[in-house]
Formats: sequence, C-alpha cells, structure tokens
Amino acid sequence: MSRLFLGNLPPDVAPREIEDRFRDFGKIVDIVIKPNFGFVEFRDERDAREAMDRMNNRDFMGKR
Repeated sequence: MSRLFLGNLPPDVAPREIEDRFRDFGKIVDIVIKPNFGFVEFRDERDAREAMDRMNNRDFMGKR
C-alpha cells in the first residue's frame, strides 16, 4: 500500500469528493482528512505514483 499526501485542501472537503477525484487511478484503501490536508491510500504504489504525477499542482475545489 502507498499513502499519498494531499495538501492545501479546502476546509469543507468531504471524503466522497476526494474519492471521486482519485478513484480512476486505482483501488483506494483509505482516505484521511485533517484541517487543510489529508491522505489517500492506494493498494498499489504504482497507482499512487500515477495519481501524484497527474494531479500535482492541479486545482481541486478552488485550491491548488
């Protein structure tokens, strides 16, 4: 498993919104949300790397 850090999240983000954005990269094992940041954990490290490469510096709910 591989955990991907999500920085600068909006304060009202819901786990479902993160799942909707990241599920196409692979099997999500867990989503953890903290104030302004969070983590999405993938079963496969390759999926996490692809998500990181494709989503880095992209806008998400008005935040980069």
